[in-house]
Amino acid sequence: MKKLLALTFSLCVGPALACGPSAPLAADVLLSCKIEGRDRVLSVCAANGQAYYVYGAPDQLPELELITPLRDVDVTPWPGVGGSIWEEMIFTNNDVEYVVWQSVQRDPENTEHSGGVNVREKGAETDLLASLTCDPAILFSEAGIFAFSDAKIANGQKWDLNQHIWVERP
Repeated sequence: MKKLLALTFSLCVGPALACGPSAPLAADVLLSCKIEGRDRVLSVCAANGQAYYVYGAPDQLPELELITPLRDVDVTPWPGVGGSIWEEMIFTNNDVEYVVWQSVQRDPENTEHSGGVNVREKGAETDLLASLTCDPAILFSEAGIFAFSDAKIANGQKWDLNQHIWVERP
C-alpha cells in the first residue's frame, strides 16, 4: 500500500521527480512535496545506503539532484522536547547546505505535517540563502515523521546520546 501511495504521489508531481532519475524505483520516500508558491517539487529518498535530494519542476529532469551516502548525511533527530516533533537532514553541495526539515505539532488539535528546505552557506546557521516551505496539502512521507533518523538506523547507525553524533552500530 505504501508503494502504491508513493507511486500515486509521484505521478501527481511528475514521474521524473519522484526520487530522481538516479534512484531505484523501490526507493523509500522520506519526504516529498510541492513547494508553496512555486511550480517546484522537493523530494528526499533513501535506497541502497544512499540518500537522494531532488528539486525541480514537475514532469522534468531535476534542477538539482544530490546523492550522498546515508552514513555521511547529517541528520538532527528530535531532541524529545518542545511544542513540535521535528527532524532535519542536511545535504551538502560544495559550500552550500540544503537543510531539509519536517515537523508535526504535538497538539492533538493540530497534527498538520509541515516541511521544507532552508538553503545556507556551509556552517552559517542563521543567514539563509533561501527558505522554501512545503504546501501542506501536497506533502507526503512514506516513512513518517522520524523518516530521516529511521533511514540512518536502517543503514546501521545509531544516535549517541552522550556525544550527539551518529555512530556505527556494533
